[in-house]
Amino acid sequence: MSFTEVTGVATWGARGGAALPQAERQALALRLALAAVLAHDVYDLAELVAHPILESLTGTPDEWAIRLVKGVASGDLAAFEQARAAAPCPELRQADRQLKQKIAILCLMEMAFNRPSSQRALSFAEIAAAARVPPAEVELLVMKALAEKLIRGHIDQVSEVVHVTWVRPRCVSRAAVLQLAARVAAWSSAAAAAAALLDNAATDVLTL
Repeated sequence: MSFTEVTGVATWGARGGAALPQAERQALALRLALAAVLAHDVYDLAELVAHPILESLTGTPDEWAIRLVKGVASGDLAAFEQARAAAPCPELRQADRQLKQKIAILCLMEMAFNRPSSQRALSFAEIAAAARVPPAEVELLVMKALAEKLIRGHIDQVSEVVHVTWVRPRCVSRAAVLQLAARVAAWSSAAAAAAALLDNAATDVLTL
């Protein structure tokens, strides 16, 4: 069953008139978590993290799947590897290279998203350290993200800097929403200060 199909069933189970039995919810949650993590073209996992069906794994032997999804969603390779160590799923080890690339791309997206638009110049060294990839592979990683239309921007190969102008919209956590609100408030304050400065300058010109 594909990720899309599993998501449809999970949504039906969460919203349908008759709730699924707990054992079925847990089995479906596990399949949903693995399908989302292993899908090569699924980069927005925040909605799954917030999905009520995933909570059915809390306190069970499969609780590692929750940590696994959260680690991948945030681009946190260390958290992913810790969760995978507890996972009795050979598929996760067989797809090791693909998963590490996916997590590195998500890490790159998080780096760009968490910065103001005026400060989205990411050095190769910064990306290599945060995404835990060799410096020689950073350019290929960025090119993959550009090709998948996950980010927009350009690469300055001479300076080894990536200028990100856009990050694909995704579902965000409550913490990210609060961060965005703070950023908007800061922008609003800066805009008001600039408007006041212009108003004062215009007054000075008119009184000359």
